[in-house]
Amino acid sequence: MSGTANLARKFAARLGKAATIALLIIAATPAAADGTITSFDVDGASATLAQDINASGVVLGSYTDANDRYHGYLRAPDGAITRFDPRHSRNTWPTGMNAHGAVTGYYLFNKYTTAGFIRSARGKISRFDPDGSFGTLPCCINASGMVAGYYKDIHSDYHGFVRTTDGTVTTFDPDGSIFTTVMAMNIRGDIAGYYQVPGGDVHGFVRSADGTISSFDARKNCWSIPYRIDARGVTIGSCIRGIAAGGFIRSASGEITHFDPPGSIETTPSDSVGSGLITGTFDDGHQEHGFLRGADGEFKVFDVPGSIDTGAAAISRAGVVAGSSYDGVTNHGFVRTP
Repeated sequence: MSGTANLARKFAARLGKAATIALLIIAATPAAADGTITSFDVDGASATLAQDINASGVVLGSYTDANDRYHGYLRAPDGAITRFDPRHSRNTWPTGMNAHGAVTGYYLFNKYTTAGFIRSARGKISRFDPDGSFGTLPCCINASGMVAGYYKDIHSDYHGFVRTTDGTVTTFDPDGSIFTTVMAMNIRGDIAGYYQVPGGDVHGFVRSADGTISSFDARKNCWSIPYRIDARGVTIGSCIRGIAAGGFIRSASGEITHFDPPGSIETTPSDSVGSGLITGTFDDGHQEHGFLRGADGEFKVFDVPGSIDTGAAAISRAGVVAGSSYDGVTNHGFVRTP
């Protein structure tokens, strides 16, 4: 789903009680492309990943303990860490946070089944599941408190859902879908994701707040995977063909722009802000790097010093990037300030 997801896939690291404050290990170092990178770890963690960052500069992420169990954390701009888990969680995976500090995600409550959760800005955690769910996977929560995601039914088919603040859940699927995956939602309630049809083809989709679903393909014969949709309805994502992947921008009217950082064989745009600034991760065949793409199409490439791979997961309105790096042993979180 992002640079962080790539690192987690490669190196098997992804996400106490709420309000447990941990000490932070911090190392600030100058970075390439006119930015400063601060690496951090949750105290005692075997691996730390950063998943999201909001307008206040709060970072959301996950860490693994000595038993390889996953937990959620929030990192304040001053570096203070708050750990959290839903009650009875065996593993916790936070996936999204809004401007007010409310968090959504999912957790494993028995050996095989996940439930969705919402953690309020004050730290109260509530469970939720669509009716008929045998595995709930929220992706995101917008500023109004709406949550979007997907879930598995008794037949192991996957469907999209959106949950309003009063708890009402609406489920949906694009026409012909046998597997619906929701990846992002904006402030208006527009949703982006992808779906699979019989035969194996994968298409992107945008579901507007009124429920209208529009399918799209970034190119012919590629899997179109959206990762973010902004307030204007602009979607960013990857067009995947075999082992290669290129970045794309889809305007609200459906126009597609393709892009890749120089030397990239796999581009994963992960987040954007209204100014048109995009962050993400690319693989040059040797290692993964973070990137920023300006509205003018110019790229800035950056790496966490000492890392083998750098994955950018999210960007704040102020242009602060959060993500994760891998040093050959484990994962660490980082923030990059302009």
